[in-house]
Amino acid sequence: MKALIAAARAALENDSALNTLIPGGVHAGRAPAGTGMPYAVMTYDGGAPADYDTAGTAVSRDRMTFEIFAESAEGAAEASERVLAVFESSPPALETGACLAAGRLAESLMIEAGAGPEGADVWRGTVEIEFVVERPAL
Repeated sequence: MKALIAAARAALENDSALNTLIPGGVHAGRAPAGTGMPYAVMTYDGGAPADYDTAGTAVSRDRMTFEIFAESAEGAAEASERVLAVFESSPPALETGACLAAGRLAESLMIEAGAGPEGADVWRGTVEIEFVVERPAL
């Protein structure tokens, strides 16, 4: 789990196109107070129990949510699509084991009226992604 979180964050932080879309950065769990928009927040949502194969490896399906907070619907939507593209084009590299695939489970775009600085509207793009991860069996 920790390896997947670290690898996912590194993949996003190393994507120059995404960095242009979210200059406020990528944050785990919650962005610090005063973080400028747009920015991303990532959370680990858990996974299904590992399935074991005969080669001594465990294969699990782990879910993560990525939320983009932006001042416009277009900004939130574009950054959300980029997050998905980063993982679908190249699943994150893990220190041990391998991320075999990544794919979208759900996606949404909503407005939080008056939730921003000085009562400004905030757009939140959310992408839930499932990662198929292979690790050595314990």
